[in-house]
Amino acid sequence: MRKLLLLILIVLVAAIAIYRQRLFLRDPLGKIYVNGAQVEGAHIFINYSNDVLVLDPSARPLIVQNWDHIPSHPQLLTCLHSMACLTQDDHAPKTPLITRDPQAKMTDREVTFTNESGAPVRITIR
Repeated sequence: MRKLLLLILIVLVAAIAIYRQRLFLRDPLGKIYVNGAQVEGAHIFINYSNDVLVLDPSARPLIVQNWDHIPSHPQLLTCLHSMACLTQDDHAPKTPLITRDPQAKMTDREVTFTNESGAPVRITIR
């Protein structure tokens, strides 16, 4: 029994190491603000390189990745009960938001950009 548990643990750690760019884990302290007002019910997820994924029940999922800084909607996303999500690729296939300034400003604690309607969006991660 111990050998089986050890094997499962090794496979799990290897999978996390291999898929660290695709695997987004929930940040329970993360928040999203639109026009300065906090969006209730939205869940913030981050991955190994602090890419940000937002799941809001009233809107399409939103992703901002460090490699391009473009706020977008991921094309394919698999989530496990609001605890973890997995994208299709390290550089997730996505549809960019149509905004005047397509680039988001990203730090290790915050992402800011304007959405399609021109409202300022701020995502905080912990």
